[in-house]
Amino acid sequence: MSNEDYKKAIRSLLNAQRRPLSTKRIATKTHMTWPTAKKYLNQMKQQGTLTAYKSSNRIFWQPKKKKDR
Repeated sequence: MSNEDYKKAIRSLLNAQRRPLSTKRIATKTHMTWPTAKKYLNQMKQQGTLTAYKSSNRIFWQPKKKKDR
C-alpha cells in the first residue's frame, strides 16, 4: 500500500464511524500495525485533516471539521 492508500483507509473509517476512535481501534479496523497507524495519524494531524485528544492513556482521533481547517 502507498502512503495515500493508508491515509485513505483511515479517512474512510473515521468518516464512516462518525465518532472518535482510538489508535488501536483504527489500526485493527484498517489491518495496520499500531506503529503504522500512529505514523499516518500523526501525519494527517500535522496536515490539518485530523484532530486528536487524550483520554486516560489512549489517543482518540476524529476528522477535523471543514470550517476548522
